Amino acid sequence: MGDEILSLLPFALIISLSGFISGYMAGLLGVGGGIVIVPVLYYFLSLVGVSQDIVMHISVATSLAVIIPTGWRSYKSHKDNSSVDFDVLKAWLFPTMLGSVIGANIAGIISGFWLTFIFALIALLVSVNLFFGKENITTGAGNDIQQATSWARRMVTEYGFSDKLGRLRYADNEEEVFLGHSVARSSRSV
Repeated sequence: MGDEILSLLPFALIISLSGFISGYMAGLLGVGGGIVIVPVLYYFLSLVGVSQDIVMHISVATSLAVIIPTGWRSYKSHKDNSSVDFDVLKAWLFPTMLGSVIGANIAGIISGFWLTFIFALIALLVSVNLFFGKENITTGAGNDIQQATSWARRMVTEYGFSDKLGRLRYADNEEEVFLGHSVARSSRSV
């Protein structure tokens, strides 16, 4: 009995470490802890001989099961600080629960290979989002005018692309500037 418990100690330590790392990343980067926990569980469950047919199902289910107590704790903490937007909560509660039930049913009927593929695809999309940032990912035509306006403003106020004003750098940042004031303060050539 004692040897069996000792043999699980490395597994418990690694799972605890992955929990710490995932919690840290969730707070620092705003990503869910499952992005760390699922691969760690997948690797170690595979290492201890869990069938490849169900290892991803167990990994994802364990990660999702952790969401229930952490989500409840987060809700209580935010509620105690009067930081819960109840209109948003009411609007998202039913769709979230429905999506969870549908997702659980789909995950229960697809193979481990496809569940792994879907997880990897989502992880790739999350990493692209983290790498490029939300402001650098276009949403299509919806923000084209906003992007073009921002570029045009920077071309004139920051990079000095204006025939009438000359090739001067008028501002050091992207804030709105009064060009006369900026030219008087720093008229350095680009």
